[in-house]
Amino acid sequence: MTDPDASGGTFVHRLLYDIPKDTRSIERGAHAMGAKQVKNNFGKERYGGPCPLSGTHRYYFRLYALDLDRLRDINRGNFFKLVEEHALAKAELMGTYRRK
Repeated sequence: MTDPDASGGTFVHRLLYDIPKDTRSIERGAHAMGAKQVKNNFGKERYGGPCPLSGTHRYYFRLYALDLDRLRDINRGNFFKLVEEHALAKAELMGTYRRK
């Protein structure tokens, strides 16, 4: 989950990888058994919810099918480059959030 509208540039809220191919759903607040996480911009290996300082922000959820079973030596700096290099297909959902 990323927020491209953050004042300092795209903010990473969560990055999961190596999600088992037989995963059909991920429960709220959890992650797929066997999946791994990369540190987000909060410095945590877990989900960090939306918290825009002002205005309405867009939040992108992207799911990729890759041409390999496991990603190696992955971090926030190389995540998107490696995923795009190995992507066979991509699904995307965008939601918005505004603080009340």
